[in-house]
Amino acid sequence: MSVLECHGIGAKKFLQGQLTCDMNTLRLHTPQFTAACNIKGRVVFTLDIVMKHDDAFDLYLPKSMNMIAYSHLNTYAKFSKCVLIQRELNAHESSSDEKIRRIYQGIPTIYPETSDFFLPQRLNLHHIPHAISFKKGCYLGQEIIARFHFKGTLKHQLLRGIVETNLPLTVGELVHAVNGEETGWIIDYVDDGDKQHILFVNQINTVHPHVQEKQIDNIECPIYLQEVI
Repeated sequence: MSVLECHGIGAKKFLQGQLTCDMNTLRLHTPQFTAACNIKGRVVFTLDIVMKHDDAFDLYLPKSMNMIAYSHLNTYAKFSKCVLIQRELNAHESSSDEKIRRIYQGIPTIYPETSDFFLPQRLNLHHIPHAISFKKGCYLGQEIIARFHFKGTLKHQLLRGIVETNLPLTVGELVHAVNGEETGWIIDYVDDGDKQHILFVNQINTVHPHVQEKQIDNIECPIYLQEVI
């Protein structure tokens, strides 16, 4: 896990124009899940943001996303009255129990393999309290995200499931329908012995999705759905 510190008299205004949440709803020292998007409305990275005081914020995200997040934000931060500082935590990456908890809460984590790929609605951010605001005004990607929210039709949804295999999965790995059609992608997973807990984006109403294990001659590993997020 790593942290990007954003501080300065312009920090709040800057982040208001970068993140999908409304910065005015944050409470001191209370994490809020949210996302940063590119100009096309695709999620660059997800994060938990914590307000330390009015001019200082900590952005928590996976270590593998630190440089991606820094480069994305610094492109705009250098024109604002704020400073970004990269910092690594002494703790290990999220424990298995913590990852399972987030998967069961339907909280998607974006990694380098899935950065710049999904609209927030495909990741169900609109169902996570205060993760995305459609009333706060302009932010990067807002025009496309808002247009899709009010006029678009959602064709994919975030699902939670279990795959009964101890073979390694991969973030961004394809999910298939029974006819072999590619219908979605793995967003996150955690190994739990002889099974894997996964979050995946999949076409709505796809019957019996599965992960195709190329390592063992294309044996199909069914995904047992826990519930629709």
